[in-house]
Amino acid sequence: MEFIEIEPGKRIPAIGLGTFRLAGKGCIDTVKNAISLGYRYIDTAQYYGNEKNIGQAVKESGISRKEIFLSTKIHWDNMDSKKQAYDSVIQSLADLGTDYIDILLIHWPKGDIKETLHAMIQLQHESKTKFIGVSNFTVQLLEEALKIAPDIAFNQIEYHPLLSQDKVIGYCKANGIRIIAYSPLAEGSKDILNNPVLENIGKRYQKTSAQIALRWVIQQEGVIAIPKAASIEHLQENIDIFDFKLKENEMAEIFGLHKGLRVLNPEHLAPEWD
Repeated sequence: MEFIEIEPGKRIPAIGLGTFRLAGKGCIDTVKNAISLGYRYIDTAQYYGNEKNIGQAVKESGISRKEIFLSTKIHWDNMDSKKQAYDSVIQSLADLGTDYIDILLIHWPKGDIKETLHAMIQLQHESKTKFIGVSNFTVQLLEEALKIAPDIAFNQIEYHPLLSQDKVIGYCKANGIRIIAYSPLAEGSKDILNNPVLENIGKRYQKTSAQIALRWVIQQEGVIAIPKAASIEHLQENIDIFDFKLKENEMAEIFGLHKGLRVLNPEHLAPEWD
């Protein structure tokens, strides 16, 4: 496993497990399998409805909570006031069975962002979360958020070889904000898995197209990937990317695949993208 330093003495795994659409026993088994394979970063959200499952899986894994990096996201329906946002996170802590969250994010920029950020700052001051951040925020939204919460450490965005995020990633790098890439395989798009460029590069390293895409994501400075997987085979495949590095020309070739493919763009939640 490779790690990204957040600040001196604090680091985050370069690969985590996304858990969107995982629920019940399947979620518990997947998270336990992931931890047994070496995953130490698990991402969830209030919206996913699986925080209790994940809390149970972490407890049953036999791995110390201190070794697990947990992130969750505040549901947009819980962002009408500071109290509502705060109380929702207290419930998340109870559901996850933990005293603290490693990363607490706003899920989508809808609702009272200012009051929600104030709630997150309070939670951080109370050591109920180590880091705060946002998700699906554009440059303009980040500029506004940083005026309220200068300690924003993460922006979780859709990012994969078929979707350039140069503007927002550039802004985040300039402001010390790490990127968490969700859907780094474009939700298993055939345009990724069967991509001839990725396949040809993969042959050189005896890796799959998915592994090349994930390596490309995490090889960028300050970028973390949280692919979702359910089977042990895919969990292993996604984490087996630390025994090689892409060359500069290969990275550039993959950057050239951008074609504006955005797989998550809900009309009632999405901002006006950069």
